[in-house]
Amino acid sequence: MTPNPEQLVFIPSSDGVSLEARIRIPVASSIARKDICLIISHPYGRLGGNLQNNVVDAISLGFAKEFMTVRFNFRGVGQSTGRGSFTGSGEVDDVLSVAKYVKERVDLRPKYFLLCGYSYGSIPVCTVSSELDGCIGEISVCFHIHLMKASGVISISFPASVMWLLTMGNSSKYIHALRSCPLTTPKLFITGA
Repeated sequence: MTPNPEQLVFIPSSDGVSLEARIRIPVASSIARKDICLIISHPYGRLGGNLQNNVVDAISLGFAKEFMTVRFNFRGVGQSTGRGSFTGSGEVDDVLSVAKYVKERVDLRPKYFLLCGYSYGSIPVCTVSSELDGCIGEISVCFHIHLMKASGVISISFPASVMWLLTMGNSSKYIHALRSCPLTTPKLFITGA
């Protein structure tokens, strides 16, 4: 079964920024879970990372049969407006804006979010996950954030060794956020060279 085509949308973020995004809703089937949205963020834009990255695209396609998937360009990348921040704070706002947009869109409204970041995209994703509070879990542990529920975090090639450079020396803020993520939040870190 081939997945549905993606919808091109532009999502408002902070500072008047508009984010280019692609949303794919799963085809109706016995395994489709339209109540779960996988948000996928890409590697560092200044080094060529974008929503069309091969890993980001493969993750989107791989999960599209079961979940709603959203891949987007951070500010200043592709057709997204604005400029990338050197501290990562704007990119954190971008992830939150994407989740808020999907949650508030009447035809989508997932109950749960799964956050997936690849390389640099792992930093804002892990930061957002640390803001999740209020356990409401059943089978999987879920947390509440501004009326949004997240099931867990997936981080692929987290750039720990160069995070200080990618955040202009601001890495302690992100390390603290990751450490304060509740222990009960499911996390999957995939590392590689």
